[in-house]
Amino acid sequence: MKTAQGLVLACLCALLAACASVPEDPNGCLPRMKKFAQALEPGFAALGYTFSYSIALEENLYSNRGFPSPPQVMGDAVSSGRIRLRPSRVCGDDRLGFAVVAHEMAHVALRHYNSETTGITLEWAPAKEELEADDLGLRALRKIGASPRVWKLLECRLGQCGEGRLGPPRLRPPG
Repeated sequence: MKTAQGLVLACLCALLAACASVPEDPNGCLPRMKKFAQALEPGFAALGYTFSYSIALEENLYSNRGFPSPPQVMGDAVSSGRIRLRPSRVCGDDRLGFAVVAHEMAHVALRHYNSETTGITLEWAPAKEELEADDLGLRALRKIGASPRVWKLLECRLGQCGEGRLGPPRLRPPG
């Protein structure tokens, strides 16, 4: 009887450990996103912004009040430097991931306090802080000589696509 209870307890412990562990990153997304951030540091510094930050991947982005962010939110940041990225949105397209990292780092640089509940979205009328983060992220990307394929995503969100369109480019939904 004690052996069966011990076996059940061991199985429960293993199950809890598996549920509590951080999911694997088989495609190396987090190291790529961190590499993008490191590449952006000189661009922000050249623009007069130095700051500390940390990057994490979290599929479920909850606000500090416990509310989930809408699925179109690709990442968020708080002025303390914590940047969270939604892997299902940013890990499949490095160009998009690089632009989102630049945008979220800009929120940190600008010390936006409400950014945790906003993040980069595909809305037609972004809030003032979103536009400021797009602008600074775009300038940092250009400063480091990033590919136009990367910075055009933010340029379009600022209404400067060059095709007369306003708002963001049409991006494919995840999956």
